[in-house]
Amino acid sequence: MLVNPTVKSTPKWSILVVLCLAQFLDVANLSAVNISLPTIKLELGFSGSQLSWIVNAFTLTFGTFLLIGGKLGDKYGHKRFFLAGLIWFSVWSLICGLSRGVIMLCVARAMQGLGAAATIPNALALIQLAYTEKVENSRALSVFSSSGALGYGIGLVLGGVFTATVGWKSAIMGVVVAVVAFFVIPETHPSIRANIKLDIGGAITITVALLSIAYSFSDGHWSSVHVIVCLVLGVFLLFIFVWIEKRVESPMLPMSIFRTRMFSVMLLVGAFYQTWYLVYNLYCTLIFQEIMGYGALNTAYAFFPLAFPGLILNPMAGYLIPKVGVKPLLVVGTSCMAISAALFAVTDSNSGYWLLPFTSMCIGEVGIAMTYTSAIVATLTMAKSGEHGLNSAVFSVAMQAGSGVGLSIINAISDAVINSTGSHMKGYQIGLWIGFALTLLCMMITLVFVPSKATLERKSIARVEKAGGKDVMVNEALADMAYTQPAILDKSAYTEVDIECIEKEDGGKEVLGDKTTMSDTVGKWGRRETSTSDSLAWASEQRVYEWRDDYTLETAPDDPGLEADLFDEENRVNTGINFKNYAQMKVSIRDGPPNLEPLQTFADADLHPSVLQNVLRMNYTEPTPIQKNAIPILEKNYDLMACAQTGSGKTAAFLVPIISMILKKIASGRIRPARSHVGQGRFKALPLVLVILPTRELAIQLFEESRRFAYKTPLRPVAVYGGASPAVQNEQVRRGCDILIATPGRLQDMIERGNISLAFVRHVVLDEADRMLDMGFEPQIRKIMLSSNLPRDESLQTLMFSATFPNQIQVLARDFLKEDYCRLRIGRIGGTTTDITQRVLYVNDFDKNDTVVEILLEIPPSRTMIFVQTKRTADSLDDYLYNKMFPTCSIHGDRNQAEREQSLRAFKTGRSPILIATAVASRGLDIKDVMHVINYDLCDDIDEYVHRIGRTARAGNHGLATSFYNEKYVSLAPQLTKLLQECEQEIPEFLKSYVDPDVTYETEEFLDEEEIQGLRGSDDGDGVGTGDDGSAWDANTGDWGMGDDHQTSTSSGW
Repeated sequence: MLVNPTVKSTPKWSILVVLCLAQFLDVANLSAVNISLPTIKLELGFSGSQLSWIVNAFTLTFGTFLLIGGKLGDKYGHKRFFLAGLIWFSVWSLICGLSRGVIMLCVARAMQGLGAAATIPNALALIQLAYTEKVENSRALSVFSSSGALGYGIGLVLGGVFTATVGWKSAIMGVVVAVVAFFVIPETHPSIRANIKLDIGGAITITVALLSIAYSFSDGHWSSVHVIVCLVLGVFLLFIFVWIEKRVESPMLPMSIFRTRMFSVMLLVGAFYQTWYLVYNLYCTLIFQEIMGYGALNTAYAFFPLAFPGLILNPMAGYLIPKVGVKPLLVVGTSCMAISAALFAVTDSNSGYWLLPFTSMCIGEVGIAMTYTSAIVATLTMAKSGEHGLNSAVFSVAMQAGSGVGLSIINAISDAVINSTGSHMKGYQIGLWIGFALTLLCMMITLVFVPSKATLERKSIARVEKAGGKDVMVNEALADMAYTQPAILDKSAYTEVDIECIEKEDGGKEVLGDKTTMSDTVGKWGRRETSTSDSLAWASEQRVYEWRDDYTLETAPDDPGLEADLFDEENRVNTGINFKNYAQMKVSIRDGPPNLEPLQTFADADLHPSVLQNVLRMNYTEPTPIQKNAIPILEKNYDLMACAQTGSGKTAAFLVPIISMILKKIASGRIRPARSHVGQGRFKALPLVLVILPTRELAIQLFEESRRFAYKTPLRPVAVYGGASPAVQNEQVRRGCDILIATPGRLQDMIERGNISLAFVRHVVLDEADRMLDMGFEPQIRKIMLSSNLPRDESLQTLMFSATFPNQIQVLARDFLKEDYCRLRIGRIGGTTTDITQRVLYVNDFDKNDTVVEILLEIPPSRTMIFVQTKRTADSLDDYLYNKMFPTCSIHGDRNQAEREQSLRAFKTGRSPILIATAVASRGLDIKDVMHVINYDLCDDIDEYVHRIGRTARAGNHGLATSFYNEKYVSLAPQLTKLLQECEQEIPEFLKSYVDPDVTYETEEFLDEEEIQGLRGSDDGDGVGTGDDGSAWDANTGDWGMGDDHQTSTSSGW
């Protein structure tokens, strides 16, 4: 949602405070009335049935109009109906306190129920819209629950005090809260409301049906004709309602939500919970006052353990849910509720308060906090966009059904026991024992049907399921939702037949809901085509060219299958219409080789024929500026620090010359074994080339590139990175390793375990070097570069590549390079390309989800990367878009490596063309046809922003980058505005105050040696040092010796 940039974003905490205050006042009023019931009965001369109507009048209207209140909030705005309901509730609360007769009091209570029916579901919906991340959402809901617990306790005390002192009449000050709420609570998304149509027929039918059923169970005279008629009429209208909802375009209550097992179980839990809650409160109150002789005030004090500990227990439950899931909390909660009811059921008139009642209530409060918070979080998490009010209303209806139907049945049984035995105590005890049995049943249902957190995480992995004869990617959402996810390979719309084909799974269970919604929302994202599951568990297991001892570089045979896989058109990023603009970029070289002549073609580089042939297979027709200048520098054995824009070909700039140089040495007979034998069947890899990268995804991508450039050569590339199976990677290393691509942690581990020796390494590449040092990898990098057996003499060539080199990183990089290292810059350090159209939108946090949907629907389907700042947001947005039927996948640091690799493969192949990612995907990934990058969360610094948007507009292609800006990102605004100016992009109105009319477009230079030493503060030396172990390099012959690591050579891998 786009908002006026001059309007400040409402702090989320203030929204929660207002909603909690409203909840507090509502519950306080209700509990005050409940504690006063015995006194009201005596003062106004009510009969028992009339007294029950004081409770039932509220329950009737509240339960009946909940669905309408939630649906109207979805349509016309949750804020409007929250305020209307709060004011209505407050006015009728005042009238309730002024009532003098049974009719007036019951009418006032019924009107209170109407207000609560509008307030509660819309309050819950407002929380869902304001707190979109899973963790903060569960905690916000737990705080909201705590306000209800506090209201319950305060209401009991106030009700008891008023009843004992000035009488039972009281009023509530909700109007004050409504005034505050008017200014604090934001309105909900208008575009969503515009698409919601009211189902008038369904609304009328369900209202009359619920009213009839609620009345029949509330009346108590079950054998009377009018009660039977109302019950039959209500059931009949329910069937009519279901029939209507299946046939209207915009149903009042989509039947598809009940197909989700988790949602249905939570409704059952809500009904059982509310039944237990009312039964426990009612019979405990009756036992305290009628059996144990407590007055109203003492009864209020006695209920303290059931109210105030919730202030701690509810937030505790909210904190635990993201960590352990809802299942353990539901099991613990329902068990505590059962124990609590059993303890109070054995209480008698001689029991003291502290032995059984107090213990019972303390345990009961634990059960209340754990059960209610878990159930409401699980239920509301499953809400689709525009249906938050509906979901909360359905859950509240289930609770009211439990309170109406359950309480009526248990009351009838209790009354029957009292009439047959003449003992009120036995009747109350029977009611509590029934509550005990219900909560035990609820616990067993939870154990059987609610999946654990581990199960949900496994199901959230994108996996291939067979459905309707097709392979369908299924990405199950948080709460065991089984909506099938479409994917893009074809831009044609879904047909009814296509939808039918993917609507079944697990033996025919329907998992898609409304077909019209599916087609209208994401049909344009294309029809799913048949795909096959990936046969490899790990990317590092991808096949490489297997060299044999009898091969030569001239006679090595083709491998048609591997060649088709490596050089297929789908795996290449083709040059775009603006590729030739690269030639106009300013090139700056400092301290490089004299008389350096940039390449004009790859043929000018005097590359080894095998490498040149692979370059041609990759369809590289002309070198990019970084390749034109870096390749000659590397061939002259200079160390290099190179900076160029993202997507400008940095990977080929170092892989091509390094592989070529090694092959030339092999051709001249200067070779060494790919591994050494260290005894007891163990082998140690002895790589020639070491490439270190910050992330696993980059390591996988560079491994794929090295497979291509090393095709039909004796050089064997291997990738080692964290998260994947060490045993698998050890096996790959054991078979021989010449080009080692590694992340710092896994590399250091393999070195320490003796699986890899760096004694023969002649080329070290630190790719995305600034990122590695900035991410805290400096200790590992220093240990690898300066403390391992890596040669530290003139034989070692060290290269550093990145799109950005901040000053402090240039200082650190100086320690790893030779004194005469060369510095190469293409364009501006930290700059980006004008091929990217950058647009910045002002979007509040709670509008981001809906805005993403709008953007995805307004542009043609294309590969899209959405960047978020946290892992929680990645999961939350993935669930949200997934439930909107978009073909999404996600990667972040908490996903295991198999999940990350699977998501990237799905994104690259087009099976899931929307990738949601944290910073792990912002660097270096080169994926074909990424047309759009969305910065859902802006990053902390401009360099990270440059890397993110650089995932699009690769190799001269066009791309679009959309960023969501609000006041959280003010610190980034000056740099962001300057970058927009430099790239000649449109400056949005809310950033124009940061525009610098005198901004210069001069390119930034690398720091000179004097500046580096000034930033260092002292001369630490050249950082190269001399080798003290490892291999021996003969500078005269240009050959490798064997060093300490060699024991028995083998020919394996050559």
